[in-house]
Amino acid sequence: PGFYFIITEDASGHMEGAAPLVVRAPEGNSPVLLMHSFLTWNLYNSFGSRSAYFGNGEDTKSKRDDRSRVVSLDRPIIGSGGYSIKRDAISMVQFLEKNGINFDQVSDLDINQKPSMLDSYNELVLSGHAEYMTRRIFQSIIAARNHGTNLAIFGGNTALWQTRLTESPVGPNRRIIMYRSSTEDPVSDLRQVSIEFANKRINIPQTLFTGMLPSGTHTYGNYKAVKIPGWMNLPSYSSIDGISPDSEVEATVPRSPASPPNVQIMFAGKMTYADPSIIPSIMPLHPEAEIVWFTNENGQATFNVGLTTWACDLIDTCAYSTVDDKSRAVMDQVTTTVIKLWEKRKVGLTLKN
Repeated sequence: PGFYFIITEDASGHMEGAAPLVVRAPEGNSPVLLMHSFLTWNLYNSFGSRSAYFGNGEDTKSKRDDRSRVVSLDRPIIGSGGYSIKRDAISMVQFLEKNGINFDQVSDLDINQKPSMLDSYNELVLSGHAEYMTRRIFQSIIAARNHGTNLAIFGGNTALWQTRLTESPVGPNRRIIMYRSSTEDPVSDLRQVSIEFANKRINIPQTLFTGMLPSGTHTYGNYKAVKIPGWMNLPSYSSIDGISPDSEVEATVPRSPASPPNVQIMFAGKMTYADPSIIPSIMPLHPEAEIVWFTNENGQATFNVGLTTWACDLIDTCAYSTVDDKSRAVMDQVTTTVIKLWEKRKVGLTLKN
C-alpha cells in the first residue's frame, strides 16, 4: 500500500506522461488517513493544452473563456496538475514516512465512492490544495467530524468549489464537471451544480470545517506567533519566514455565519501579492494569513494551516521549498505534534487553549 507516481517514457528516454496511483491498505490499518486530491490535480491538469482554467486563445481573457467545462480523468497529468502532486502529495508522504508515522492513504475519489471508510479512522489529513470536492465528499467529511474524527488540514483554499462526476467510455465517475456559474451549468440541482460552496444558492461555506476563508492568492510573507498552546511545545516567539510567492492563504476574517465560535489563532502574518497588478477583485489588498485550531462540543479537534505550500516546505527534497532551516524546524514540529495528538479520537477533550 502507498502512493505511486507512474511515469512513461518514449524510446529516447524522455518523459511522455505521468499518473498518480494510490494502493489502499485494509480500512483501519492505521488511525490516520491521508486523503489525496485527485479532483483538484486533474482540474489543473493541462494535458492536451487544456484545463479547467485555460484553453486556446491569443490572450489571457480568451484562454480563460475557452477553458474546459468537462475534464477527463482518462489522460496523463502534466503542467500545474503534475506540479501539485510533487508539491502536495509526494512531499507529505515522504515527510510522514521519514518521521515514522503510520498512516493509510486514499484519494478523494475513494471517499466519494465509499464515504463510510472514514468511520475506520480517528484522524483525516488533507494536504496541499483540496480546492474541489463533490457534495458527497464535503458532507462525508462533515459527518466524520461530527462523529469525532479529528481533521488536520495541511493545505489552503480547501473546499472552495462544488463539482460533480459523470461517466466516460472507461467507466463511471471518470469526468469532472466544472462550469463555475449556475447560469451556465445545465444542471440546477443544488447538490450537483458546479459553483462555490459559499454561493448563496448552496450556502455551505468551507468554514464549516476549515474555520477560515481564502484571503489571498499568489502571496508571500512571514508568520509570527500569536498564541501557541502549551501542548505544541514551541517557544512563544516562534516564526515561519520565507513563504513562497506561489502560496494561497486563508484567514478568519471576514467571518462567515458558519465560522466556528472558538477558533484559536496560533500564527498570523501580513502577506504581499507577488504581482499586485492582478489582485483578484474579491481579495483584500493586504491579505492576512493565519494558522488556527479549534474544537467542537463532542471533543473533535480541527487544525488548519490555511497555506497551499505547507507540505512542500516540510522536507528539503521538495524542489519548490522556500523557507529556511529554522522555519522548517518549526513547521516540522507543528505537523508531527498535531498528527500524533490527533490520532486520539476526540482529542479536543484533552487540549487546553
